[in-house]
Amino acid sequence: MEPQLGLSLSTQHSSDVGTSSDIAIKSGSGVDGSGSISIESGTSADTGSSGRISLRAGNSLGVGGSVSIVAGASHFEGADVSIAAGSTSDNAQSGGVRVQSGAPLSSGNSGSVELSTHSASVSYTHLRAHET
Repeated sequence: MEPQLGLSLSTQHSSDVGTSSDIAIKSGSGVDGSGSISIESGTSADTGSSGRISLRAGNSLGVGGSVSIVAGASHFEGADVSIAAGSTSDNAQSGGVRVQSGAPLSSGNSGSVELSTHSASVSYTHLRAHET
């Protein structure tokens, strides 16, 4: 069976000087609601792996690109941000959630990891630092 062709959306590389083009994916606005955007990989019909989704900003000799995930604000109720690892239906290991700051290449400080709410304190079971 031949593999199915995928879809690739890209811009041209820039020349030695300058920047490459942007790609924007945006739903339309509406009076009673706006359109949604769904990014989903396919499922595997057998015991193989389903597709992965990777969200990554590019590297730079100057400042690397940022990744922001921001839920919508509202006059009535702000939207949630939910990050959940995959479950399993057998006695296998479920997926994990990892939040890690960047490491400096030679000297300097690593980035910080901050969990906070607007008006309440954050409680935790344990927090420890370790060297790898």
